[in-house]
Amino acid sequence: MMVGATSRATRCCSGATAPPWPAVSLDGGSMVFVTIGGVERCRIRAAPTARLADTYLQLVAEHRAGRLGPGAWRVEAILPGGRPLSSAAAEETVASAFPAAA
Repeated sequence: MMVGATSRATRCCSGATAPPWPAVSLDGGSMVFVTIGGVERCRIRAAPTARLADTYLQLVAEHRAGRLGPGAWRVEAILPGGRPLSSAAAEETVASAFPAAA
C-alpha cells in the first residue's frame, strides 16, 4: 500500500515516556518507529515504492495529532546507514533505504 494514498493505514502506540526516535526498521509492509528504549511508537504501512518523504510527513502528522505518546517533543528517525529520515530526497523510496524490501 502506498503511503500517501487515501487507504493508508497507521498504527501508533502510546506508551511509557522515552526519548525521541533513534531508528526506523522495516517489518513486512510497515515502517516501525521505536524509541531508544525499544518502545514501539508507530507503524506506517509503506510499500517498497513508497516515497520516504511521504512517510516522514505522515510521521509528523501523527506527532501533531498527539498519537506518538508522551515525551515526543520532536520527531526524527534514523535510517539504516545513519541518515535522518527527514533528510531523504523527494525521489527516495522505501526500497532504496531498505534494500531487502525490493
